[in-house]
Amino acid sequence: MRIVEMHPREESSVIALETDPQTYFHGEAKILSFTLGEKKYSFVCHQDGVQVKNNEVKALYGPAIVCGEALQGLSEQEASLVQRYMNDYQFDLSNISLH
Repeated sequence: MRIVEMHPREESSVIALETDPQTYFHGEAKILSFTLGEKKYSFVCHQDGVQVKNNEVKALYGPAIVCGEALQGLSEQEASLVQRYMNDYQFDLSNISLH
């Protein structure tokens, strides 16, 4: 499954994930919604890597991945678009929300 992998203060990269997102985060994943333009994606991070206040995402810590809305892989074009956006804006909270 093609995804975009991100680490704080590093360039994001497009990788092939050989497992599901829950396993990637050792069963402790938190799935958020990420909107880019009109398209929605799943933003997956470790459950301890997100700070929520008043039902809004206030901070993100640690690694994260972006995949399709139903936790499926991204097309080459989608992965490239998401990677460019993440490299430019990192963890921009304005496009990340709770499901």
